[in-house]
Amino acid sequence: LGQLDRSHSNEKSRKALFALGQLVGVVVSIWILQLGGITTVGNWFGKDWIVLIPARANLMTGAIVLYWCRVLITLFYLLPRNLAVDEAVVVGIMMDLTYIAFAILACGVTSSVPAFGVVDYIAIVLILTGSFLNTYSELQRKWWKADPQNKGKCYTGGLWTLATHINYFGDVVLFSGWTMLTATWWMFWYPLMIACGFIFTHIPHLDKYLEERYGEEFKEYSSKTKKLIPFIY
Repeated sequence: LGQLDRSHSNEKSRKALFALGQLVGVVVSIWILQLGGITTVGNWFGKDWIVLIPARANLMTGAIVLYWCRVLITLFYLLPRNLAVDEAVVVGIMMDLTYIAFAILACGVTSSVPAFGVVDYIAIVLILTGSFLNTYSELQRKWWKADPQNKGKCYTGGLWTLATHINYFGDVVLFSGWTMLTATWWMFWYPLMIACGFIFTHIPHLDKYLEERYGEEFKEYSSKTKKLIPFIY
């Protein structure tokens, strides 16, 4: 992606188009998971695919809808800046493909599909925990910054005491849960890819921006706080 547009704006048309674009992926995923779409998709590839474990398909449906609802909260409440065109296009396409791919895998199309059990319950915990870490941390920061006395200051309280990018960690956790719901262990490349993207690309760029904006305040905060994974890194 190019440089993020960090200018603040109330312009919502681009955000609305981004949300609608992601809704397409959500609807297709629901069709696959709940309305027999997996059979049609299987026919396209000459496969006899069906939903093998409905409980797992139901959970993945809920996970996808929950994520899209959080996208809406982020776009129209939490995100004050403009949404760059290349950011909207690339992220939008990536998320639509993610919804659909995880929906297909959650139907049980691989050669060996384990029964519903402990791993699925752990997946639920990870999805809920990751969603909480990501969204509630952003809410804490927004509510704090709404106080005029905090204008121009760097928020370092709440969940942000655990890591300077605790919201990013939430995404890694929740997509690990998504991966576990597919019962396809090789799909762990996805949350690993997200983590690497944060560590090697997003965090360095964002830290540079925050240092320029908040100066010594951010430098002191980042020097004594883990970057991504609480208590570890």
